[in-house]
Amino acid sequence: MDVKDFLGALRPQNRPQTRDLSVTQRRQIIATVVLVALPVAAFVMLVQMQKHETMRSAQGGFAFPRRTADTEHPPLLGGESAEPPPTEAPVEHEPQTAPSHSPDDTAENGPPESPEDQLLREARNALDPKIGITKIERFLSTLENLQEASKAYSALAGLYIDMGSDYQDEAEGALLTARDLATSAEARHEASHALVDALVQRGDNDKARQEALFALDYDDTPTAAGARIRVALGRLHERDGDNDQAEAAYQQAADDALAVPPRQDAKALAVHRQACLCLARLYRKLGRDDEADAVAESLAKRLDRMP
Repeated sequence: MDVKDFLGALRPQNRPQTRDLSVTQRRQIIATVVLVALPVAAFVMLVQMQKHETMRSAQGGFAFPRRTADTEHPPLLGGESAEPPPTEAPVEHEPQTAPSHSPDDTAENGPPESPEDQLLREARNALDPKIGITKIERFLSTLENLQEASKAYSALAGLYIDMGSDYQDEAEGALLTARDLATSAEARHEASHALVDALVQRGDNDKARQEALFALDYDDTPTAAGARIRVALGRLHERDGDNDQAEAAYQQAADDALAVPPRQDAKALAVHRQACLCLARLYRKLGRDDEADAVAESLAKRLDRMP
């Protein structure tokens, strides 16, 4: 066999080996590309999903970071609004809540309770405060109404207060947000009064005084809650021995309580009585018995004229 025949005999055997090697290499390359591409694709999808969720939350409701109480007073977000736009929010099904017999937790005689108010009441009365907190946080993610959001943050603060002193910062932060989102003087004063009380309970009288003065300076519209703030401010002045400031605060509280709109008469009368009693007690302490008697007599006549 010559060399040419020998080489001819070898060619048919070498060609298949070359083709087999090329197919194997291509398979390896494809497998490598797939292994690299899958994690990259998964990462891109995750980023897009997070971006979409962020946009949906920003467009669908409130996503405020948790706040803690501070001495700075940021601009308030809410404004006066006679009839804020209605909002609809689904009522979540949660474990059964405990019945409440507290006057503050039951609806007063008047319009039927709205679904939003019912949800907040049930969350506020939850057997486990953590369940109520979760329920309100879900509710907040659906809201586009500042007034409803302010009430929700006030209820949230109450639940944090129920959980004890370890959650004092969360409670005060929720009350700050409730104050800043309020759309009426009454709602702002309600949140501020609760915050003043929380700060007094903490023992931070200086910060409580700052919050009371800020709330009253920001909006001096007479409200029942604003009168309660003045009573609290009077007590703080009295503790510091500043009896003149305390007297002025009690007197202004009594006057403001009488100046509130008729729809708040029930609350206002109670605050007026409280302010008068504080003023009479202060006069007794200072030995000004005649003035104390005059305040008590005036209060008794006003109560007698009530139906």
